Amino acid sequence: MSVPLKHHYLPEFLVRRWTDTSRNFVFEYSRPHQEVSVRRRLPAETGFQAGLYSIPTRDQPAAREEIELRFMQQLDNDASLVLEGLERTGEKPSDSVEASAWTRFLMSLVYRTPAEVTRIEEKIRGPEFSWRMEEAYQKIRGEGDPASYEEWSRADEDSVHEAKASLLRRIIDSEFVGQRLNDTPWYVGDVRSGHDLLLADNPVVTSNGVGTERGFLIVPIGPTKFFLATANPQVADTFMQLNEQGRLGAHLNQASVRQADRLLIGATDLHKQFVEERMAFPNTPRRDERLTWEI
Repeated sequence: MSVPLKHHYLPEFLVRRWTDTSRNFVFEYSRPHQEVSVRRRLPAETGFQAGLYSIPTRDQPAAREEIELRFMQQLDNDASLVLEGLERTGEKPSDSVEASAWTRFLMSLVYRTPAEVTRIEEKIRGPEFSWRMEEAYQKIRGEGDPASYEEWSRADEDSVHEAKASLLRRIIDSEFVGQRLNDTPWYVGDVRSGHDLLLADNPVVTSNGVGTERGFLIVPIGPTKFFLATANPQVADTFMQLNEQGRLGAHLNQASVRQADRLLIGATDLHKQFVEERMAFPNTPRRDERLTWEI
């Protein structure tokens, strides 16, 4: 069994949708310095970070890469099959297992990015998480163990890495959020504009909660296709009107560029000026929270 070392936070099957029959590569936009760089990349060679989900304190290679090997890859495989059906029918799967597979995939796109994985680790090392764990720790603390959970976690890196892997899985598998998304109407549409969509490394554009009054979640699923989830018919109508007016593509691309952490994927190399005018510079401080949007 091959043990994956490249951990794709942008799944390869999704990036591949920005290729076509005439070329097997995509255009990667990034800003390592002041000027935006545009490079040709194979889908397997972009949107990854070596060892992003690794649990380095485990001995066996397969165990170290369990999150990528046993969790992310299966999640991506399931989602790719559901996406084929979504494109074919334009409707939410009637099978709840298929619907949940797509919902889990959407949640993974939100939380599997390098920035979010870093935030999870910072929370685990922070005082609030330590406070929540303190009572449980005191019940199992043995003679000679550190006096507090915070002291123990600082001394035991195994606990931090194991907690990070566990928390990442539990966030993606959240039954509450997953059921909320499963119960929300879904839409699949073709962008009606002359501009192809960009795929950000942080690709899910969302309001402050899908369950809020004007809540929504929208994500590009190809250079000319988008997926939308919203419980408010008026919000759905607004998006569809923007699309009919040929304005949705530009709005979605603008949001994608502004919330990109490191890179964007395009089907052409024609977006450089658009990206340069909107993408954060490399020395910009990292955002403490995800961007949210209103419509």
